[in-house]
Amino acid sequence: MVRLSDAPAAIEITASLGGPPEGPPQAADLALPPRYHQLLPRIPQLAALASASEQQRLAGLQDWFSTNFRYTLFLGSGKNALEGRDLERFLIEDRAGHCEYFASATVLLLRSLGIPARDAGVSSWQHVNDNHVWVEAWLDGQWRDAVAGKPAAT
Repeated sequence: MVRLSDAPAAIEITASLGGPPEGPPQAADLALPPRYHQLLPRIPQLAALASASEQQRLAGLQDWFSTNFRYTLFLGSGKNALEGRDLERFLIEDRAGHCEYFASATVLLLRSLGIPARDAGVSSWQHVNDNHVWVEAWLDGQWRDAVAGKPAAT
């Protein structure tokens, strides 16, 4: 991120993006940290999707999030608001959070369901804290936005 003050009216900037590879998924796109290996069985609604088609698993996960969760930037106040605020708490207890929680949890759950997944993100150059994260999943031989199953932006 570059932040300029007292800069001239016109600035020429050249940027290049070295994003994730566009080829087939790598082993890391299915990897789960050890502490999350038993997460799926703790969520029976999602565990029941394990034998469904990829599209059904994705749709079931999307439905589960839209039915049971809410988006919020407010995660409480004070020191206790951040202590213990991990993905497990987000998925099992709080069921409320911002895009970083939704994206990270979606990646973990898609991988648990056998679908390669990765997070993607963007930061605004106009605002210091204007970021957004979403998920791409490997479906039908290509990376697709996991929200709607449409091809990922290139």
